[in-house]
Amino acid sequence: MDHRLEPPGRNSPEAMRKNNWIESLVFRLGDRALQRDFYSNYRQLEKEHSLSDREKAALLETRWEYLCDFARKNIPFYKDYFSSRIDETINLSEFPVLLKEDLREKQEAYRVATTPEKQLYYSKTGGSTAEPLTIPMYRSERDRWLAYQLLFWKKGGYRAGDPTIQIGVTPRTFSAKCKDLFLNVTYVHTNQLSDAHIGNLLNGIRRGKYLHLIGYPSRIKAFYRMAERYFGNESLTLKSIICIGDKIMDEDREQWMKRFGATVVETYGATEGVVLGCALNSPLIDCDASDFIVEILDEANRPVSDGKIGYITVTNLIARYLPLIRYRIGDLGAWVKKGDKKYLRIIGRVDERLQLQSGAYLTVRDVFRYLSTEWKIDHYTLTNGESGYILGYIRDEAIQPPEIPKLMTGIRDQLGLPIEKLERMDKVKRYPSGKPLYFDLSHKQVRQG
Repeated sequence: MDHRLEPPGRNSPEAMRKNNWIESLVFRLGDRALQRDFYSNYRQLEKEHSLSDREKAALLETRWEYLCDFARKNIPFYKDYFSSRIDETINLSEFPVLLKEDLREKQEAYRVATTPEKQLYYSKTGGSTAEPLTIPMYRSERDRWLAYQLLFWKKGGYRAGDPTIQIGVTPRTFSAKCKDLFLNVTYVHTNQLSDAHIGNLLNGIRRGKYLHLIGYPSRIKAFYRMAERYFGNESLTLKSIICIGDKIMDEDREQWMKRFGATVVETYGATEGVVLGCALNSPLIDCDASDFIVEILDEANRPVSDGKIGYITVTNLIARYLPLIRYRIGDLGAWVKKGDKKYLRIIGRVDERLQLQSGAYLTVRDVFRYLSTEWKIDHYTLTNGESGYILGYIRDEAIQPPEIPKLMTGIRDQLGLPIEKLERMDKVKRYPSGKPLYFDLSHKQVRQG
């Protein structure tokens, strides 16, 4: 009989200690080589997340008081706005809501006057509007933003150095390629992700070569579809599936959990340097980031009651070069109370909804849910027609002529959308930012069909 000890499992104390040591070494070397401050930010965030609710509340209050004082003294817009109240205490609710248009048209009024260029990082976003917006921030603020991402990814079981597939839209620079190498990441640009490539990666998952899959929900859905089609009941196990960029459909989450046995992690934030929290196997976001205050406001910028939909508005408590105070990030959401705690439910992008004749709104996800469930459509784009809408779609097999009237009638009856024509597409329409484009419309109010 062989009495030798079995190798420790990935989750054993020995393996965890080894992984933490490797993680510490890799990140410290990376920070030194790239002159970054990522790892110290990460360690600080770990400590902050171990605080009690009372301690976190006190930390938020302290950071808000400092930011309020800093903005009134150093940011031109706020210096002028509160010029007659120099010695008064200012509450957050007294600050005006900051819109993307403000940052596009007069950004210099909202940022520090002078800063050496080498200290800055520029985050570029097109968002759902496809209108370019560049947000400058100190490099240390970007490091903290990235540290938050790692913190939330690890809640789902991710560990730096675990073999991981990452699907993204950003071309890889030399430093990014080095990071991928050190962290054991196989990076695939979304435009290069063919069925054959997905098949090869799924074979790697089947052999245990990869533990995690990171990407946009639409791309992860393609992995799921290929797994169902070609791998049948074969075991394809992942430790976690980490979704970035877009909201996950509830039914997709359940399917991925079942098919891959994975913890599905949905992080939520914005490319303006915002990471608010994450959800694990749930549609509800736990906004426990200690650097942000989250409000949900109505059209008049008043807080909405629990369960009511409003504009998600964020205050970044650690941003200094361009403080984002009561900033509308462009999403709709609602607070959902469970026990003594509130969670954030994301409804969708403000610009990705259609107003029906009844006055109610139809979101991108409402349409996607029907097309995906009833017609196995992987992606769609609505464009304006002469009397209704043109539905572009991606599906393995074209919708046959006898089925077209049934689909058009179903969309009209179930969703209230008049469809005048169907067009099969060979590739996904995207915004310049890389996000899928669903509503490519000149106006967003449903006409009579």
